[in-house]
Amino acid sequence: MMRNSPRFSKLRVENLEGRTLLTVMAVGIEQATGLVAPTEAQTWIVNTLEDPTEWDTADEVMSLREALDSVSKDDKIIFDDSLAGGTITLNGSQLEVFRRITIDASSVGGITIDAGGKSRVFEITGGDGIKPVELISLTITGGYTFYDIGGGICCHDGILTMTSCTVSGNVSILEGGGICNFDGTLTLADSIVSENSAVGGAGISNQSGTLTLIRSTVSGNAGYGSDGGYGGGIHNEFGTVTMMDCTVSENTAFSGAGIYNNYSTLTLTNSTVYGNIANGYGGGIYNNHSTLTLTDSTVSGNTAKHDGGGIYNRGTSFIYNTIIALNTAVTSGNDVDSGLDSLYGYNVLSSFTDWTESEHCLLYDSERPLFRDAENGNFTLAKNSQAIDDGNNDYVTAETDLAGNPRIVNGIVDLGAYEYQGASPAEQLASPTILTGNRDVYVSYGANRHQILWNGFENVSGYELQYSADGSGWTTVSVSGTSAIVTGLTYGQDVKYRVRALGDGVSYTDSDWSAVKVFKVCPMDINNDGDISGGDRALLGNSWLSGEGDDEFLYAADIDGDGDVSSGDRVFLSNNWLMDPEEEGLLYPASLAAEAIFTEIASADIGEDLNVF
Repeated sequence: MMRNSPRFSKLRVENLEGRTLLTVMAVGIEQATGLVAPTEAQTWIVNTLEDPTEWDTADEVMSLREALDSVSKDDKIIFDDSLAGGTITLNGSQLEVFRRITIDASSVGGITIDAGGKSRVFEITGGDGIKPVELISLTITGGYTFYDIGGGICCHDGILTMTSCTVSGNVSILEGGGICNFDGTLTLADSIVSENSAVGGAGISNQSGTLTLIRSTVSGNAGYGSDGGYGGGIHNEFGTVTMMDCTVSENTAFSGAGIYNNYSTLTLTNSTVYGNIANGYGGGIYNNHSTLTLTDSTVSGNTAKHDGGGIYNRGTSFIYNTIIALNTAVTSGNDVDSGLDSLYGYNVLSSFTDWTESEHCLLYDSERPLFRDAENGNFTLAKNSQAIDDGNNDYVTAETDLAGNPRIVNGIVDLGAYEYQGASPAEQLASPTILTGNRDVYVSYGANRHQILWNGFENVSGYELQYSADGSGWTTVSVSGTSAIVTGLTYGQDVKYRVRALGDGVSYTDSDWSAVKVFKVCPMDINNDGDISGGDRALLGNSWLSGEGDDEFLYAADIDGDGDVSSGDRVFLSNNWLMDPEEEGLLYPASLAAEAIFTEIASADIGEDLNVF
């Protein structure tokens, strides 16, 4: 039976001072007395992951949808411990909230609500009165709206606070793939909005509303369409957005891939905007007919395929103690494209210089250190960074930086979202492991050569391979990748190998050397396929006939490794083809018939037509 009237009652379980009680809601009092009875806030316990379209009011099963239909203002909905980490898959219709309530899954470690691509997840409406709603420790996913707003959540003229929530994998054909705040007040704290999509505001669309984000991340959202979506991360239209200790990263859109601010007000403090990609304008931020204020923030690593890699400004911007550097624009304005509009910079580090008004702005110097590891999204300041101690304390509004560390160290604030805390012990890289020598990875790489391979790591500046053929000293080969070819070896030698990873000297130190591996030199696996067979004989014979001056000829036919092809190679080949050193990793012929074939090659002249293959 569907319940749309407060006349119906339902047994529920309530915990009071460690006791479990059955409580019956009082109903119908207003009919008996003509007065509205005062109500106390109550707690409803959801004890099933099912989402039925109908339910029995007399049983003891409480679904989330049933609880929402039963609550009064100021009530709280929680979840039974048995549902910890579970997923509620909606029945094809959205959940509607129009009362002042709290839905809290923190006691069970979070609950996922999945619309399965069939509907929006939540619609939260305000109506005539102030009815704030709070969502805690929920994951909102699978929401979908067709020609409507708010794929995951639509907050329409409501007041919504979300704490420790994740909004991910939702879609809107119009605005607000993750969330659309329309004429409402929306606050996100310690939350994540990621991997949502829409034409506008793929992550969050704020339409004529007030949006506040604290310690939250908006990342990996994608606007789609030939010329839209505007605001891959956030689309702010006729609204107000305030962000503190936030990250906006790796979103995509036509314009304003990170944030699109149009006829609005946008304020960021202690925040980073990085890795966003716009197919049009404003990789990081698009500011149009609006007011933008950036304080103690970092805008870096963003890209625009037209103008304004970091910021595209066609409004008024005030920027304090901020880094805008290492952004890219294909047409103009790598860091900032501002036209004739107002752009005020105070203690800003950037390649941009055409400020409307500036005070102690610094020109980015690519020869000097700046961040510890910008390529991997680490925008903490490097040792001796040009951003250290170059800010103005008068502009500081927070006591801590984005990482929660003290905002001012050494008396003067640094530029950007992070304060340099001083040199900390660098982390040592793990030692690589030489992969060569296993049955699927072979040592031999042509004539008297070894190819050595090892596993790779992030945060390395390169690798060093060392080898020793005489047992007395090491020869070093420096490479950037995870393999190296060692040439000029002598057949039958035992060659020792070891490798180490090199750190960047700031965040990471060099690894220890790997375990030493020893391999014998065998020149017979000419085609490097892991065995010695007719394929090697064919390649060798064809190469021998190709004539001097050909790279493949020298590679395959210089068997003794002396730099030329001569009768010595033929003699060496015929004498050593049948050697069986019985060492692991050394390849040797499986058939004695090879000797006769290669003896014939050894007696031939270079260029002579041989028909032995």
